[in-house]
Amino acid sequence: MDHPSLFLCARSPTASTAGRIFALDGPAPASSEHLRAYQLCPRTLYLRIFYNEADAHLWVAGDSQHATGEEAVLEGPHALTIHSTQAALPPEEALLRTFAGGAAPVLVDLSNVKSTAAFFRALGGSTSADGVRVVGVPRHTTPSNVIDVDRLQVQERTLHSAKGAKRRRSSLLGNAAGANGRARAKVSTKTWGEAFSVRVAAGRSVFVQAAEQTPASVPSWNGQAGGSSSSLPLPRRGHFQARAGCNSTAPVRHRVAWSYGGPGGWRGNDEELDVAQLPPLRLSTTLGGAVLRVWCLLARSISVFLSGPPGCGKTYLVKDVVESLRGAGAAVSVCGSTGVAAALVGGTTVHAWAGYTNGDADVTTPLNVVLNKVIPLAAKKRMCSSMVLVIDEVSTLSAAFITRLDLVLSHVRRLPDVPFGGFTVLFSGDFLQLAPPFGNFAFVSDVWRDVFGSRAVVLDTHWRHIQDRRLLELLLRLRVRTHTRADIELLATRRSVHPPRSAVWLFCHTLKAKHKNEDELRRLPGMEVTYNAHDVVKVKYLEDVEAATILDGLRYPRVLSLRVGACVFVPSNCLLKHGVPCGSRGVMICFFWVGGVQYPTVRFELPTGWFSTVDIVPATGRVVALDGFSTAATRTQVPLVLGWAITIHGAQGWTLTEAAVDLSRAWAAGQALSALSRTPTLSGLHLVGFDEDKVVVDSLAVSYYESLVPY
Repeated sequence: MDHPSLFLCARSPTASTAGRIFALDGPAPASSEHLRAYQLCPRTLYLRIFYNEADAHLWVAGDSQHATGEEAVLEGPHALTIHSTQAALPPEEALLRTFAGGAAPVLVDLSNVKSTAAFFRALGGSTSADGVRVVGVPRHTTPSNVIDVDRLQVQERTLHSAKGAKRRRSSLLGNAAGANGRARAKVSTKTWGEAFSVRVAAGRSVFVQAAEQTPASVPSWNGQAGGSSSSLPLPRRGHFQARAGCNSTAPVRHRVAWSYGGPGGWRGNDEELDVAQLPPLRLSTTLGGAVLRVWCLLARSISVFLSGPPGCGKTYLVKDVVESLRGAGAAVSVCGSTGVAAALVGGTTVHAWAGYTNGDADVTTPLNVVLNKVIPLAAKKRMCSSMVLVIDEVSTLSAAFITRLDLVLSHVRRLPDVPFGGFTVLFSGDFLQLAPPFGNFAFVSDVWRDVFGSRAVVLDTHWRHIQDRRLLELLLRLRVRTHTRADIELLATRRSVHPPRSAVWLFCHTLKAKHKNEDELRRLPGMEVTYNAHDVVKVKYLEDVEAATILDGLRYPRVLSLRVGACVFVPSNCLLKHGVPCGSRGVMICFFWVGGVQYPTVRFELPTGWFSTVDIVPATGRVVALDGFSTAATRTQVPLVLGWAITIHGAQGWTLTEAAVDLSRAWAAGQALSALSRTPTLSGLHLVGFDEDKVVVDSLAVSYYESLVPY
């Protein structure tokens, strides 16, 4: 089965970000442990089964706060589950409370295969548009002590005023306990006051009960033996303390709790991860040439900078080295500086790998904020479990980015005095082609000089242009600005007014590429469908116009128009779960309908040479706020951009059979060289614009290459 066809969808009535989609079949179904851990959280969820992924995404992204309030009817829930009043509970605390129309709440034992299978069969037969409401039973409570937190929050918002709600809560807390201090047994969800009084009284965990029964003279745990405890009470514990105060004059004490932090204990997001070290590697007998030279250096934990002129096979060599290292048992992380570069090398962007969820904004955000608030634990585990870090097209990364990456890796891997946290790195790129869009070259950073010095492996076999010697010699002279008049006259022979339609257009500026794409779209026959982006501003200091400008950096267009036959690109990694990385190019083949709206189906050509057909639904991107980690604004849009034309920076690393190039407005060092070197032969190059004065070479980059020595 190539694609999943059965999906379990969940959404919360109070937290839109809690929505999830789990594939239940296909090549990579969700694990039972993952499903169980997600569903057993003590909060309200609505579950529903779908057989189409597009419908699943739309339902999860829908407005769950305006549910009809009608409970779904499960066929025969009592025959499939454990009644909530049943005394014999399963030994594993894996209980899920369901609320079925026309019946009392019942429990599903997720640790029991038959009970779980029966529940999912009944769930699949439900026809409720809102789904089936469930609440996980927390580990520290019995089934009758469940506090439906999300339901309380929803019902609390229906009160007329905060002042009136406070008076009601005070009176209810005083009446919640009987003469013996125990909670009343009856549970009602008709009104917020009744639900609150009963659930607060019945929802005390064993830890709170132990704390209430401990004499006030006992001090709180000081954390010296096996862990630590906070001296501050949890916010939700305030309800329990208020209740105890209604029946006792004892002073309010600090909460008594501690956790084991030794071997095998839970240490949370700040746990010290084990750092992988590169083991002795056995040399493969099939390696040779430059691949063997680079492999031997990396195997001895010597970091390598790999460079060379365009078309010399840097990316192919990197892929061969990575395959050999992994075959020898090394854990290798492969990244690219851009989405296109990452797709070509078979990896992910270095921003995504490092957990830079806010892109280049995380380079300037204070380091402690990035480490503690931005980078997720999963990214830190990647950093610690890898032995070799590979970054292709490193020339487009700035010195500031390389410096920040060094600091992050050193802190996460707990090796502050070792460059890149002790990583053995392989960086590949050509600083004479494309400079960083912003900032200085990476080789001017201190960490670059510490790791590489003036050493490099420079390739001199020109595979891309091996069949056209004239083009190769012209490019080598343009690379260091020693070209002759004969070279310019040769380029003049490639002037083209009407390039073939199969050619990919390369422009120096984004706006030029945008106009060309719109013109090509108008030439297509058939109906045109337009999608308008939905922007949401979440901070007060941003106006709508300013937020829209910032959100344009996500590369999700404000307005996207499509027709059947349109050539498109993917501007982000949102389709990575379908095997389609950022930068992939495809052709739209048809529309499909979801809830009265047409969405595109695209056939993508993958870096592996295979094709993948994907139904595209809207995706949401975010920009970071001033604090460096929270969300300032979001944009929801169909994640595609028209792809007849692209900027020269975006096409870096590509080999194109035919290219229509406009260099009349070149502005960056190496831009002309990069564009002219995309085709293997002169016959595939069509110059629609050229200016010799715009052939710019950076003298600092030339001096750096002149100083390089071999390893």
